[in-house]
Amino acid sequence: MNRPVSRAKAKPKLTTLGTLRTSLGVTQTELARRAKMTQSEISRVELRTDCLVSTLQRYAEALDGELQLSVQIDGRSYPVRLG
Repeated sequence: MNRPVSRAKAKPKLTTLGTLRTSLGVTQTELARRAKMTQSEISRVELRTDCLVSTLQRYAEALDGELQLSVQIDGRSYPVRLG
């Protein structure tokens, strides 16, 4: 029996920064070089539960990514920018 194919977008799984980095095959040392940070700074960013948006943006860009912010209200997503 064939199951119907769902056309709904799958919600991406939440992941930690460290898990994301390692899944991309990037070491803390390499990421630190790309982000112009020290390896210990990368380690601290990955372990923190609170950090600056600018630090997250720098981290994402060093992985050749882009940080996107949005606010979720009643099931709707509102992209936001700061400033």
